[in-house]
Amino acid sequence: SPMAQLWLASVRRERGDAYCFSAPFFTDELELEMSSEGTQNNSGGPKRFGDRSTAEGTTGTVTQVSCFDKDSAVIAANVLMARAMKENPDSGLLWAEWVRSASRPQRKSRSVDALKRCGDDAHVVAAVARLFWIDRKTDKARSWFHRACTLDPSNGDHWGFFYKFEVKHGTVEQADSVLTRCVDANPTKGDYWCSVKKHPNRWHDSVAVVLKKVAELLPGGEDRTSE
Repeated sequence: SPMAQLWLASVRRERGDAYCFSAPFFTDELELEMSSEGTQNNSGGPKRFGDRSTAEGTTGTVTQVSCFDKDSAVIAANVLMARAMKENPDSGLLWAEWVRSASRPQRKSRSVDALKRCGDDAHVVAAVARLFWIDRKTDKARSWFHRACTLDPSNGDHWGFFYKFEVKHGTVEQADSVLTRCVDANPTKGDYWCSVKKHPNRWHDSVAVVLKKVAELLPGGEDRTSE
């Protein structure tokens, strides 16, 4: 729902995601400093991503640095996510984000809770598939990616993950099969999908070309214990 999408954008922004599709969040003009010590800002609280401080360099020039207190950002994002899920308890979009952002010890419990609440939601199914991918359980990951694309064939991001997975862990025939099915489905939505498909320089690209570009942009099956 639109409300769930707004909540999700707020959560990602709170957490300090480098690129938030639903609410543009650009960092290319900022120098990001990962600060684990919780540098204090002028108001006395820990600095948040995007807060600026001045620092005098060795040459006497004054530069602006954006500091990011990761621990504080994660805590704030979790608090905001709890509010979002309370107001949207059946949102697969939010449950999927809750699963994806879980640390390793939390993954199983969050996945079980999400599947109990939204077991037939493509976002949740795709999020669980990515966890199987991270754990190198390729057969299960393939099965769950297949299910996600079957539940919602119009979401290009799911196809992108499935295609990227098969390119890395499947055969050429399996990857080509996913590509063919994606072309037949002709997806129209998805954060990454729309960012590529609607780019002014790519309006004429075919579905197959867009899928391959999306697969390049999507994160892979690396373990992200910091999430």
